[in-house]
Amino acid sequence: MVAAAGCWLAVIEPSLARADRGAEELRRLETNARDLEAVLRQAGPAPAARQAAVSPETLGRWLDAAGLAGRYELGADESAAGAWRIVFHRAPAAPLAAWLLAGPAPFPLALTRVALQRQDQAEPGDPAVAPGEGLAGVVLLSPISRDQR
Repeated sequence: MVAAAGCWLAVIEPSLARADRGAEELRRLETNARDLEAVLRQAGPAPAARQAAVSPETLGRWLDAAGLAGRYELGADESAAGAWRIVFHRAPAAPLAAWLLAGPAPFPLALTRVALQRQDQAEPGDPAVAPGEGLAGVVLLSPISRDQR
C-alpha cells in the first residue's frame, strides 16, 4: 500500500498535473490563433504581396538574363488583365527548360499554358543552330490572384 502511494505521489500525480497544464496552454494558444487569424483577415495582404504590374521591360530583362535574348516575342495576352504571351522562336532547350522550371518567381505571375515543340528544320539565317536544337511555341503567364498566394 505504501509502495502504491509512493508511486502515485512520485510518478502519476505530477504527470496528471503536467497534462492538465498542457491542456490549459493548448486552449489558450488556440484562442490566440483564432484572434490572430481574425486580425490578419481584416488587415488584408501585406503591401509586398499586393498585385504589382509587371512591365514588358522587366519581363524582357528576366528572359534575357535566362539566356533567351533574341529568341522570343513578348506581348500582352487578352485572356486576362496583366497576362502575358511569350512566343519563342528557336530558343535553346536547356535555358528554356531551366527558365520554365524556375517559374516566374520574381513576379506575381503563374505559368498558365506551355506549348512547345522541337524545330527540326535548319535555319538558313542561323547556321550556328543545328536542326532539332531549337524550341518554338507559346508560353502564357497569368497574374496570380490573392487567393492563390
